[in-house]
Amino acid sequence: MPVNKAARVRFEIIDECLRNTLHKWSKRNLLDVVNKKLEEKCGNNTTISLSQIRNDLNDMQAEYGAPINTVKEGTSVYYIYEDINFSINKLPLEEEDVLRLREVVDIMQQIKGFTIADEIEGIVQRLEHKIKLRSNEKMPVIAFENPPTVLGSDFLGDLYNSIIKKQVLKITYKHFYASESYQIIFSPYFLKEYNNRWFLFGWSDKNKRVENLALDRISDIRVTNGVFKSNESFDSINYFKNIIGVTQINNSVVDQIELLFSKTRSPYITTKRIHESQKIIKEYKNGKILIGLSLIINKELITQILSFGEDVEVKKPEKLRLEIKDRLEGALKQYE
Repeated sequence: MPVNKAARVRFEIIDECLRNTLHKWSKRNLLDVVNKKLEEKCGNNTTISLSQIRNDLNDMQAEYGAPINTVKEGTSVYYIYEDINFSINKLPLEEEDVLRLREVVDIMQQIKGFTIADEIEGIVQRLEHKIKLRSNEKMPVIAFENPPTVLGSDFLGDLYNSIIKKQVLKITYKHFYASESYQIIFSPYFLKEYNNRWFLFGWSDKNKRVENLALDRISDIRVTNGVFKSNESFDSINYFKNIIGVTQINNSVVDQIELLFSKTRSPYITTKRIHESQKIIKEYKNGKILIGLSLIINKELITQILSFGEDVEVKKPEKLRLEIKDRLEGALKQYE
C-alpha cells in the first residue's frame, strides 16, 4: 500500500530516533519526539497518539522491511533496529518501482506540451541504467483523446513551472473577437483542461480579480520580476464543484436542473454521467429517464444540452428551458 506524505514524515522521524543507539526508545519517548518534530515542521494541531506510533512501527516493518525489535527491561519495552546500519532512506531501488515510474511517464507524455514528462523521462532512463533494466520497445496500451493540434499547448510546461515557482508573468493575449492583442500581468494558480482545450486560472493585475485565460489565445509568455499575488480566494475544488467547463459568472447560484432523456439516449446518460451531482429522479416504462443535476447555468452546460438534440427536454428550471428553446428555434430558422 502506498505511503502518504504525512506518514512518510513520521516514519523519517522514527527512523532517525531508532538509528540513535545512545538513547532507549519506548513508544512514549518516540511519541514525544515525533510530536515535537511535527509541531516544528507543520505547526499546531498535528499531534498524534500512542496508538498511531504503534501503527507506524508496524507499517514501517510492512512497507520498508524495517528490522524493528523489542527489548524488555523490567516492565519497560524499548524499540531498536536489529541492523544498526538500516535506514528507510537507504533502501535500494527495486525494479518494480522503476517499471511503475516508466508507466507513469509513458502516460504523461501523451499530454502534448507537458514538458515535465520529458524531464522525468531522463531521470527514469538513468534509473533504468543504474539497475541495468532494459527498456523494452512495446506498443502503447493506453491512449487519451488528443486533437491533431492544440494551440497554446506548447506553453503548458512553462506555465506549470511558473505556478510551482510562483512567478509573475507578462502574457500576450487576444480574445476571439478582438482585433488586437494586449498584455496582462498575471499571477498563475491553476491549469485546467476541458474539451481538449487548456485554461490558465490566476490573478489579473489589471482587473484585480481571478480570471481564466484560454491557452490557445496566448501568443507569448514572459517571466517578470513582479511580486506574486498569493492565492487567497481561488479554490479549484469548490470552483469546479457545481459547473461544467470553466465558466462561472460572479454571484451565480446553483440551480436544480431536471432533464428528460429519450429511450435511445438513456443508457448513455446513465453510464456516462453529465456531472457528479447527477441522480436519477424517475425511470419510465417507455424507457425514458428523468435526471436531476445541481449546477450553475453557464455556456458550457447550454452547449452540452444542445449537443443531445432531440434526445433531451429541459423540464426545470423554466429559465433554462426557455434558453434552450430559443437556441433551437434560432437553429431551425437556418433551414427555412
